[in-house]
Amino acid sequence: MDEAIDHYRQMLRWRPDVAEAHNNLGNALLALQRFEEAAASYGRAIELRPSSAGALINLANALREIGRAEEALKACNRALELQPQIADAHVIRGAAQFDLGLLDDAAQSYARALELEPDRCGAISRWPWCCGK
Repeated sequence: MDEAIDHYRQMLRWRPDVAEAHNNLGNALLALQRFEEAAASYGRAIELRPSSAGALINLANALREIGRAEEALKACNRALELQPQIADAHVIRGAAQFDLGLLDDAAQSYARALELEPDRCGAISRWPWCCGK
């Protein structure tokens, strides 16, 4: 994973305006649990492409991991405004709501994720913190 991080950082030295590279760097950092750095990379991707629902979802996940649930919820809500049919956004939204003590809202978000992707091996199980993995 360190090689991927080096690769994306080198690419971004040459082309700092590539939103996908910032998002992918964030993914590599997230995989190594470097959540603050991942959030910064996702934030830069969103600055470059504000309509990127995927980067917003990734940002929300990183923010949640570092205890910034309110900001994570805002990022999920923005992503869902752009693309309301993304099950992953509903899952992370539910987790942020849970973190904030909004249990009824969290249950509704999880239910919506399951409506969109009924296979439990889908959206919900992709997020290990959600299933206790």
